[in-house]
Amino acid sequence: PVQVRFDREDGGRATWVTNVISESPFGPLLTFTFGVTFDDVVEGSPEERNRGEAMKAAYIAAIGATLDRVRRLASEGML
Repeated sequence: PVQVRFDREDGGRATWVTNVISESPFGPLLTFTFGVTFDDVVEGSPEERNRGEAMKAAYIAAIGATLDRVRRLASEGML
């Protein structure tokens, strides 16, 4: 009940995301971990870095939406 993992394969790209809820001295802590591979580019290449940077904005937006939802659930006593 404290971790969820999403796996996705999409056109030469395998992606996984984990969200883990834990306790910290400051209260609940939500940790995001992302893994992305591009099967059609050379590892460590400029193209890989550029594609990764392009995806970063989408992941940052997803984190914001997830945090909004978790905060709402917490305020409603659902967490």
